[in-house]
Amino acid sequence: MKTITIENESFQIAGEWNELTPEQLVFLSITMSGQVTPDSVKLKLLLYSLGAKFRRYETARQGVMYHLRIGSGSYFLNSLQLCDMAHTFDWLFKQNEDESYSLDVKLTKNPFPEIVTKQNILYGPGDALTNISYGQFVMLQAYQSLLGTDAEGLYKFLSIIYKPGKFDNTEEGDPSLLKEVNPNVLRVLIWFYIGSMEFIRNKFPNVFSGGSEDSGAGNVFDNQMRVVDALAGGDVTKKDQVKSAFMYDALYTLEIGIENERKAKRNV
Repeated sequence: MKTITIENESFQIAGEWNELTPEQLVFLSITMSGQVTPDSVKLKLLLYSLGAKFRRYETARQGVMYHLRIGSGSYFLNSLQLCDMAHTFDWLFKQNEDESYSLDVKLTKNPFPEIVTKQNILYGPGDALTNISYGQFVMLQAYQSLLGTDAEGLYKFLSIIYKPGKFDNTEEGDPSLLKEVNPNVLRVLIWFYIGSMEFIRNKFPNVFSGGSEDSGAGNVFDNQMRVVDALAGGDVTKKDQVKSAFMYDALYTLEIGIENERKAKRNV
């Protein structure tokens, strides 16, 4: 957490993605759904995080000022002071090659391990997808291309890792159960997946170096099934066993195997 000071009063706000509360993440999703600039997003999230109510006014002597009410406190800030505090959330964004800005998602803590709907309680994966199976991982990779299509694609994708009653490692789910979930919660779950995948790629660099995730869902699925075949040693009877194994165990085995293969080639 980071500390900001307003007129000698200290306030704690999030200093990275995993410190944002579920409510703050949903607010961020709502804010990002409109036509907004990074600076306006940072300012809005700052005020929301502080629970601040504010009023803009102008004086002949000081120009534009802002009156903030935070709890029982009352504070007066000028535009520069307010903008300076908003820079506390600079970590939310990254600058792209074309000099535009986009969210720099690093969310690995699942903010919604349980989702209550009218009909069910849906249970999701652990932080950084630690408890999903390799089979679920394969399906997530294959269905990732559906995320930019329509709501049905999103429901199908998330149904792989959100299950009614209790979380399990099966690869198939019921997309219809996610139709009742707030769209902004669904967007936060995609951020959680994106952040977790970046964490996983950094943890297993050899496995993901030179990958072809962007080459189409069919190619991704085919590539992952080749990996399953390799882990099963070509034994068809062991493929289901490989897919039911924990994803991290399978990726660790692959990572070590790639390292050993490269060492063997260097020693030839």
